[in-house]
Amino acid sequence: IVNVLCQISVVVLKRRGHKVGIVKYEDLVNKPQATIRRLGACLEEDCGLLINKLSKSEPLSTGYLFDGNRIRLKETLTL
Repeated sequence: IVNVLCQISVVVLKRRGHKVGIVKYEDLVNKPQATIRRLGACLEEDCGLLINKLSKSEPLSTGYLFDGNRIRLKETLTL
């Protein structure tokens, strides 16, 4: 049911003129550079710096995360 609700949200947001990109966890883990490149194209954003870091396996800053996410306990994240 969650996937259906997400698809409905995507349709509604696109109809309202919002830029929407969909990222599958498996794609992000298995093909991070290609996935971020595709997301950047969907959102019309330059993700070159992020793609460069991913290509060098550099850690990414986690920034601020809400409670409940175990990543919040780490300062960096490497894909």
